[in-house]
Amino acid sequence: IRAYYAKYRNGNALTKDFRREMETASGKDLRAFFDQWLLNPGHPVISGSWKFDAKTKSVALDIRQEQPRPFHCVLEVELTGPIGQKIRTRLMLENKAQNTSIPLDFEPISIKLDPGVNLLFDGNLARK
Repeated sequence: IRAYYAKYRNGNALTKDFRREMETASGKDLRAFFDQWLLNPGHPVISGSWKFDAKTKSVALDIRQEQPRPFHCVLEVELTGPIGQKIRTRLMLENKAQNTSIPLDFEPISIKLDPGVNLLFDGNLARK
């Protein structure tokens, strides 16, 4: 950010200029990120459901992206147990619908999407 500010202070810059500076600083190609979050309309709309399987000691988590095109992003999930146990895991969202199984030593009383509020999205999760 400092390099970007220094280069464009008191001047004009385009989104592509900002992207180029961020790519230089990170050493990564950020085209997909900028296309997804800045150049195309919309944001993730996530819905889903979950169910605990006592036999396998795991949570089956079904996630759906309801918007027209799926976003590629990380979604953190927090599972809370009956005596306050908390486990956080991260899921890579890439498709319109995804199913995953999360091994767990306790039956959760709640599951929260994005507990750290890192992702711009609308969503809800229901127990089956």
